[in-house]
Amino acid sequence: MRILTTGAGLGLALSLSGGAYAQTITTLVLEGDPIAGVGNVTLINNLDVNNNGDWIVEADTDNAVTTEDVVLIQNGVVVYQEGQALSLPVGASLKGYDSMSLNEAGSISTNWSLNGTSGSSDDTGLYFDGALLIQEGDISTAAGFSAGTPYIGFFETWNSDNNQFAVLASVDDPAIASTVDRALVIIAHDGAGNLVSETVVAKEGDQPFPGRFITEIQTGQHDVDFSQNGHVAYNVDVDGSAADDTAIFVDGTLIAREGDPSGVVAGVNWSSLSSAVLDVNNNGKVVFHGDLDTGGTADDRVIVYDGTLIAREGSGHPAIPAGMVFTSFGSGPMYCSDSGDVVYFGDWDDPDTTIDTGLFINDQLVIQEGVTVVAGLVVDDIRGISDGFRMSDDGRYVIVELNLVGGIEGAFLIDRGPLAETICVGDGTYDIGGGPIACPCVNESTLGAGEGCKNSQGHGAKLSVSGSLTVAAGNAVFSATQARPVQPGMLVQGATLQAIPFKDGILCMGNPTERVEVAFTDAGGNAQTVGNIAVLGNVSPGDTRYYQYWYRDPALSPCGTGSNFSQGLKVDWQ
Repeated sequence: MRILTTGAGLGLALSLSGGAYAQTITTLVLEGDPIAGVGNVTLINNLDVNNNGDWIVEADTDNAVTTEDVVLIQNGVVVYQEGQALSLPVGASLKGYDSMSLNEAGSISTNWSLNGTSGSSDDTGLYFDGALLIQEGDISTAAGFSAGTPYIGFFETWNSDNNQFAVLASVDDPAIASTVDRALVIIAHDGAGNLVSETVVAKEGDQPFPGRFITEIQTGQHDVDFSQNGHVAYNVDVDGSAADDTAIFVDGTLIAREGDPSGVVAGVNWSSLSSAVLDVNNNGKVVFHGDLDTGGTADDRVIVYDGTLIAREGSGHPAIPAGMVFTSFGSGPMYCSDSGDVVYFGDWDDPDTTIDTGLFINDQLVIQEGVTVVAGLVVDDIRGISDGFRMSDDGRYVIVELNLVGGIEGAFLIDRGPLAETICVGDGTYDIGGGPIACPCVNESTLGAGEGCKNSQGHGAKLSVSGSLTVAAGNAVFSATQARPVQPGMLVQGATLQAIPFKDGILCMGNPTERVEVAFTDAGGNAQTVGNIAVLGNVSPGDTRYYQYWYRDPALSPCGTGSNFSQGLKVDWQ
């Protein structure tokens, strides 16, 4: 089944504060859209997006059979529907969706409620791409639990790229006095739907502080997070004094605790973290909001990323009118990209309440109620609720639920544009105005692969960049793949553009050029920079620079010169 999306592919360019990105918004799923064999969309329930722009949306429809009216749509195609038969457990069907998460490969982890089981003690299950991994009532094999500990319920799940996902579960560990015990567990599988192992990260009864024991792992949708490469953040309550009983951890390391100095406002402690929502990126950095001990409620809530204040109630913001201040950050989530971009929802004290709410990324107002136009209609409401928006790990994409004027609800994809532009590909098509440039010895790479000219392994090397391209951030990382393994290489930078066959590749950087950093390849042909490239390359905001990875390819190189280049990247530094 396919969804027919009204307005699909419609792009809207917005002017952003700072001008760092050329933003477009595309309609994905709109209220009233027909879904063949099911009905018309009536409601958006949940959503997610990855670095490839792949997306999933859970949508309700007007199907007369209410046990079959909710669908999960992936990239425009219905992949799951309530009421559909499942392979396991035998005789079961999909009753409903509790949570879902998308990884970079496009695989989906879910917590489903089930029909057709023996009863309420086994009617939920954890699934990976539709394959059952653990069912309610199963006995855990995790070493962190006592023998015979069953799973008795599940909350959220979070997917990753390394055949793992995290789940916040309820168990009944015989060694814990209560009958319902919260636990955060990482599930490992083989990628084909077979369970490999279970690891307990934290559970009720653990002792994170001397003499203080966990009484609860917060169970809200955004009280726990698991990054694609395995960093885990969580919010716990401990017994004892309420003045310091809630704390946030990342990979077992304390990040913030009630009663401790906040570190973001001098001399002010945390007063409450019990309602904090959080997100952790692939660098292990976390964003969360919490309340400060300011003595009032007008300026106590702050959003913090990696110890840095992002926004605060009672304070102004570069993207809202001068003299106005934030009054609330809603009940919704916030996310941080690997480069440190933070997306969040905010209200401010504009007398015109039809335009006083927006979706922000850092200091940019990307969508504003009553102002932004999408699909020809003004945005009436940004859904700042718990499942209202998500950001891809690289920060390029944000999927968001909006209500448009007229009461039309939909899911929309914000594309902030690529971090860097790919140039100088070695497939024989690259042209800077003088005609296509051939590789030196008919060693063109596969058409469309986006690689440099072929090396001795039969493919070209590729260069990518992650992190922020803001000079002040200093965290841009250039990564080479598919180069010759275990060889020296270097990131090279140029201030002008050219295209000259050179060595076994194409040299794309003109004078002045810089040899920025030496980076050796590993056994897989991968290399990565570690220094501050903006500093090493002596670049300033507003500069455009061109980059390639130049690497040795001795003895067997196609043209016999012993070295080659990746494709190039054009970077507009901010």
